[in-house]
Amino acid sequence: MLQESWDRYPVGLLSGNTYQMGVYDECVDIQYPVKGQYCLSEIKLIPPAGRNYSFKRTEDLDDFGNNHAWKTILGWGNYEDQVPRNIFNLGICIPEACSALDLQTSLQSEFDEKFSPEQFKTIVKVDQIKCRVREDMYLYDTSYYLT
Repeated sequence: MLQESWDRYPVGLLSGNTYQMGVYDECVDIQYPVKGQYCLSEIKLIPPAGRNYSFKRTEDLDDFGNNHAWKTILGWGNYEDQVPRNIFNLGICIPEACSALDLQTSLQSEFDEKFSPEQFKTIVKVDQIKCRVREDMYLYDTSYYLT
């Protein structure tokens, strides 16, 4: 993976920032030695059965007790008025020769390896339509200019 265009570590996950976009232009501007392709992946983290990561909603939202980080990420899932924090999107720069399926397979393998000892499951999705290279710019037609 070409790491020039995205952060080394995701930031803001505990505060609900579920999109880690990286730098699109920096990725698609890579032309040598390979052409860069920007892809937006979706990663869902599923806790092991039998473990309770929920929390009681109180005035003090910082009172999570043990497992603070996991409760912050996984504890929001049962509240309809909150964005789930266990689904996050990661913008990744890969070579143009790689497909969305290649990236999905690679990410799934890495997440499985890292999270399986903790009995967490991950589901990684990368749709081809969410992968772009510089030449994918859509040409403007008459309808565009009239609008």
